[in-house]
Amino acid sequence: RFQGILQKEFHASDTNAGGSEGVIADFLMGDNKFTTFVELKLPTTPLFGIAQNRAQSWKLSKELMEAYSQILEQKASGTLKIETTRDLYTDDYREINQNAYDSKTVLIVGSWEQVDKAVEPPGIK
Repeated sequence: RFQGILQKEFHASDTNAGGSEGVIADFLMGDNKFTTFVELKLPTTPLFGIAQNRAQSWKLSKELMEAYSQILEQKASGTLKIETTRDLYTDDYREINQNAYDSKTVLIVGSWEQVDKAVEPPGIK
């Protein structure tokens, strides 16, 4: 199933009086039945922490965990906004007629270089 971009920089919530503290997804995508919230991070965003866990697995980076939390909030706020706002329009004045039930999230972060250059014992890769 293919989804199109409904809105770039989708404002999933209102802001405070100063214009900050808004929840903004990089993209809202959708087809006739489903919506997807997309968050993009820089390729330089670290995937792993600098140390391993007790089980000798790599710790996930603080930045990755914050991005995960961010996309979940975008989904929660965006679902509420789509389902409760009557006249929801894109920046080129097209009406968004999507339902947001069972929305998906996509988080794009890091680069393969980080995985390829990870220091691991011989025979693991």
